Amino acid sequence: MDEVCLGLLHDATHESLVLDKFKIDDDQLESLSRVLGRNISLEKLFLRGSHHNFTHIGLAHLAEALKVNMRLVVLDLSNSILNCAGVASRSRFLGHNDTISILKLNDASIVTEQVGKDSTINVSGLLNFSKQLAKNRGLTKLYLRGNALTDFGSEERGLGSILVACNQHVCLSQVDLSYNSLGKSGAQLIFSELVGNHVLLSLDLSGNRIKSQGLIEIAKYLKENPPLQKLFLRDNHLMNNNMIGIESLIKSLDANIINEDDRPAISFRNTNLWLLDVLDNHGDELEPLLADLLKRNHFLSDIKVDNMENGLIGRRIILNEAVQRLLESGDPSY
Repeated sequence: MDEVCLGLLHDATHESLVLDKFKIDDDQLESLSRVLGRNISLEKLFLRGSHHNFTHIGLAHLAEALKVNMRLVVLDLSNSILNCAGVASRSRFLGHNDTISILKLNDASIVTEQVGKDSTINVSGLLNFSKQLAKNRGLTKLYLRGNALTDFGSEERGLGSILVACNQHVCLSQVDLSYNSLGKSGAQLIFSELVGNHVLLSLDLSGNRIKSQGLIEIAKYLKENPPLQKLFLRDNHLMNNNMIGIESLIKSLDANIINEDDRPAISFRNTNLWLLDVLDNHGDELEPLLADLLKRNHFLSDIKVDNMENGLIGRRIILNEAVQRLLESGDPSY
């Protein structure tokens, strides 16, 4: 590790540093942090893995270094056992650093607190993280996959604080909240908080068991035509033995027949969403329903769904892409 630090100190050509194979402790992270405070070349730092031995003490040194480092663009601490104290220490730089644009904290146990041999949920670190996030003006992509932010309806303060921070952020366009045990109540909280957000373009809610009831909340949100362009809903039990949620989703994206000067006209409730991913939801009925939707909604240009063997979705996507090219060309005959 000493050689790594010396290399960064004397060689200004390194743009990416991957430390996944090391077992870094607090002292080593402090040494690295001192170098980062003066380094002018490093743009990407990867410090992934649960095998590291650093604690919130080492992370506090890293946060202090990142307050003055204006070169680093990507920071990935995924799979590190940060715990609630670690994420609190780690977040201190966010209010001062507007250079880092991609932050990954996937599977980092950020709401977990170790009490003896037991683990409990403690969202205090996440609440502090959210306060700092709201002050940040540089982050564009935030990955929080697999952190059990809620327990299917219990203790949603941390999730709520993240959403409030997203609404206050001026450039955070991509958020990954997949596999966080959100459930239908989590989906309801997300889409009630995001109303009025004009920045978010991509949202991943895969693996949260939002089910049909959560899909109804999503449909209400999409009906208001938010700027959201990409929505990932893989592995969410969307069918849930009924079609109500799917029907609501399709209706929110479907053509709307209106009367204009006593003549029927077509408008769309949503004209921004172009990618919808509903893979791994185990519903044979989804593919023909979505293929039928694509006949009327030419704004959707990519749908991912199970059982696409008969090619209905693929053929409709090709046609929709052709329509989009015609629209962009400004051909008055269309």
